[in-house]
Amino acid sequence: MHCIHKFGYFLANTAVLTLLTTGAFANTIHVPQDQPGIQAAINAAAAGDTIVVAPGTYHESLDWENKDLNLQGAGAAQSIIDPSSANGGPGGACLLIQNLTASSRVDGFTFQDGTNSFGGGVSNNGSNPTISNCTFTNNHGALGGGIYNTNSSPTILNCTFTNNTAQFGGGMYNNLSNSVVTNCILWGNSAPSGNGIYNSTGSPVVTFSDVQDLSNTTPDANGNFAADPLFVRNPGTNGANDYGDLHLHVGSPAIDAGKNAALPADTADLDHDGDTTEALPLDLDGNPRISHALIDLGAYEYQAPPTEVTGSISIKASGFTAAGGTNYTQTLTITNTGTSAINGPIYLLLDNLGGANVQLVNRSGTTLLLAPTGRPYLTLNGSLAAQGSVKVILKFSNPNRTLISCTPRLFAGTGSL
Repeated sequence: MHCIHKFGYFLANTAVLTLLTTGAFANTIHVPQDQPGIQAAINAAAAGDTIVVAPGTYHESLDWENKDLNLQGAGAAQSIIDPSSANGGPGGACLLIQNLTASSRVDGFTFQDGTNSFGGGVSNNGSNPTISNCTFTNNHGALGGGIYNTNSSPTILNCTFTNNTAQFGGGMYNNLSNSVVTNCILWGNSAPSGNGIYNSTGSPVVTFSDVQDLSNTTPDANGNFAADPLFVRNPGTNGANDYGDLHLHVGSPAIDAGKNAALPADTADLDHDGDTTEALPLDLDGNPRISHALIDLGAYEYQAPPTEVTGSISIKASGFTAAGGTNYTQTLTITNTGTSAINGPIYLLLDNLGGANVQLVNRSGTTLLLAPTGRPYLTLNGSLAAQGSVKVILKFSNPNRTLISCTPRLFAGTGSL
């Protein structure tokens, strides 16, 4: 579960893979309706086709060569490419691309758990695609944990690289490549040489980006700096399988630190307004890509935090019972006592959780994620109608059998708690 963000990418719960090359008889291929996976769709596609990919985690190692495509993802935690054998995939890199021109695009994906000597997330050979609004997390390689570029000139915009590892270039490795990197965050990656970016040969151009290896903490003449971007939750906060929440927290130096003019055209018409020449209008969440005067760095545009719902809400606890051993359950009934609906997303925050070694878990026994303040929370889907109610069952692990106490609080609105 990711903290406080709107799922979906304004694409009616689909991801769109659109070929930019104009064709007289372009077809649309749906995954999994027409093809069982992304690789099968790429294989079947001809120049000018569109491939529509339903949201999900795709345990594939994709090989994309010699066809200029626009690979459009569904957004935050929806279009995830995870090839790791530990998670049921074949192993290898998330995406191998070769011999693509500047007409190719990749937008709106999460690349995670890829392992490959030359680029665990993306291995880019002799290609010049535009990669935007993507996150690269927990990928591993000898050269380039997040992405490896050789004989290439990719344009990488508004991407976030974190928790990737390599021998050279934890986030990115460039060899004989003139990569253009703008509005990106490369933070929390690790390598003996080049935590963020390692340049072997070539003339990469990095502007308006937060890169951890730089010495300046405020923007230089090119808009680059090195400062903690203040993610809502860093990867690994809640264990090895926690990929973090890479939204920006209030006060992040990455807010309003980008370059608006770097945005590519909205060729896939993500907002369905018929204008494919306008600047890309949406971020990885489907929120407006520019919400203030300047674009933010990374894949997510900062959203104001949700506001607490008071006065028109009733939260009543009942049914505190033993659930076996040292586990206990309690039911909370949340009622909207007002005359108008509370629009979602809605979040239940458990404040002041007390008791020695008390841990709040969800009904399946998984530890709930924590807000930056360390307080557990959960997300209630949808809105709450006037006079409507919803029941939430909480499960507590209480090995010391101490008195359990907490203060439930309700928040509503997009943004980070």
